[in-house]
Amino acid sequence: MFLTAALAVCLARISPLAGNASAALAVLFASRAGAGSAAVTGGAVGLAVGLTEGGTPLLGAVLAFSGAMTGGPSARQKRLGTVLLFAACGLLATAWVQGEMELAAALVLAAVLYSLLPEQLLRRADRYTCPPAAPLSAPVEAAVPPSLARTQFRLEEQATAFRTLYEHIHESALRGEPPESSAVIFDRVAERVCAKCSHHPVCWQRHHTATCQSLTQALSAMLDRGNGLMEDFPGPFRSRCMRMEEFLRVSNEELYRYFNRQQYRSRLKNNRLAVCRQYAQLSALLSAAATQLGDEPERDPSGSAAAERAVAQLGLEVRCDLRLDRRGRRTLEVWGKRLAPLCGDQGGELLSQALGVRMEPADVYRVRQGQRLVFRQCPPLGATVAAAAKEKENGQPNGDNGLWFRDEDGVLWVVLCDGMGSGTGAAKESKLLMTLLKDFLHAGVEPAAALTTLTGALSLRGEVNGGFTTVDLLQVDLFNGSAALYKLGGAPAYLRKGGSLIRLTSSALPAGLETDRESAPDVSRFRLAAGDFLLLVTDGVTDGEGDDWLRSMIAQYRGESPRELAQAILASPGAGREDDRTVVAVRFSNRT
Repeated sequence: MFLTAALAVCLARISPLAGNASAALAVLFASRAGAGSAAVTGGAVGLAVGLTEGGTPLLGAVLAFSGAMTGGPSARQKRLGTVLLFAACGLLATAWVQGEMELAAALVLAAVLYSLLPEQLLRRADRYTCPPAAPLSAPVEAAVPPSLARTQFRLEEQATAFRTLYEHIHESALRGEPPESSAVIFDRVAERVCAKCSHHPVCWQRHHTATCQSLTQALSAMLDRGNGLMEDFPGPFRSRCMRMEEFLRVSNEELYRYFNRQQYRSRLKNNRLAVCRQYAQLSALLSAAATQLGDEPERDPSGSAAAERAVAQLGLEVRCDLRLDRRGRRTLEVWGKRLAPLCGDQGGELLSQALGVRMEPADVYRVRQGQRLVFRQCPPLGATVAAAAKEKENGQPNGDNGLWFRDEDGVLWVVLCDGMGSGTGAAKESKLLMTLLKDFLHAGVEPAAALTTLTGALSLRGEVNGGFTTVDLLQVDLFNGSAALYKLGGAPAYLRKGGSLIRLTSSALPAGLETDRESAPDVSRFRLAAGDFLLLVTDGVTDGEGDDWLRSMIAQYRGESPRELAQAILASPGAGREDDRTVVAVRFSNRT
């Protein structure tokens, strides 16, 4: 600053305009270091120049005011705005103190010169005008508790172990046992029938080639048809065989046993693959759990303090803890005694005003020191869910089951399950799958992994009880409207968005019908907004016929009640009568 003031004083002795302009230019350089530095520089350099011969004593006040108004973080980033603001403030101050026009001209000249300087030169000057920032200590990361770190490490190790086990046994399980040749059918018939016949040497030694050709010809027809007939065997063979009726009867018995062995091997292979895939799913679940352990929400001390000050207005002494998850969504916990005034809508509104986002009460717990209240950020998108159902017209219970709930992350889940057939058995199967799926989702398991795991498990159970269940699983993030529909078989779903109607279908097998391949649900992803309708229906609604009438009803409906729409669909003459029928309708709206 001393060298700057000395230079400005020297120029002022040569020309007052040059001295004033150089002092103003020094203030602009100092403004890059902050408002305080610019104000001090303007006052000191302006005073020094003003006291020289030909200067004005008011220069220091004008430059100090202009520097204080101009300096700040934006001085480095927005040079044009800084120059214009400096010139405007300088001219205003000059007019206020009734300064000379020469002072105003010096300010404008300095602003023009400063705006023409290359940025590289200004950055070099920052080394002298902007003092280096005090070194900051490295950010202290939240220490992970040793027990949590050990648990996370063990889960990762267990996930790796199960994955390695899956990789080692999957290939052998996929390969299975060597296939059995169909020729074994007549080998066993020969042992049971021909070995006791007196013509055995004639058929199996003297006419061995002809016998094998005749049996090969008959075997092809028997395998295609599923049983053997007398005419399947060539005439010479029938005339030569002394026990043809017994030979045919035993051949059909061995053919039936052969088919049973083939089916058993196929089921055994599928079961082994299903168990093998369970290892892979278990590995994925453990790995996901290990990842979630390290995903701790971030604390917000300033928000916690704001909440405490707001609650203090009600005369309550509380302790608040505000946390933000990885998506920036807030959860507030409040500890204290006699917290009844906060439990209703009044508490949610009070805390919403304090935090600047809408909060809603979520849970109430009793603790040793009083109560603990949990408030969560309220999602902007609301959903109204309604269902209508009718059982098959035979007096049996409805085999369809459905549920919906919103989790603590602001995600809406809607599940519709349709058990095979109707009645008590179908209702039991669909309710079992629905309950298991709800438990998995509440536990934080990803929907695709949950459905794949349950499909494999139910296919093993189906080996004893039989049956299958179709599944529609809707997932909607009510904060941003992103949605996904997971389907395992079942009837189409219908999404009415604006003026268009989208039909969502599935080619995946229902849960419980496992094949030798990895089964996964079909997934449709889309984004929902206020005014959209989404309908899930079971296949009994259309009864296997066309759904033109259903699509027309959904497209032409102008009301806002999902219950009204669901009931109207079931009451329509086009709705089926030969199976259980269920409609789940969801309408989305903005929350006020």
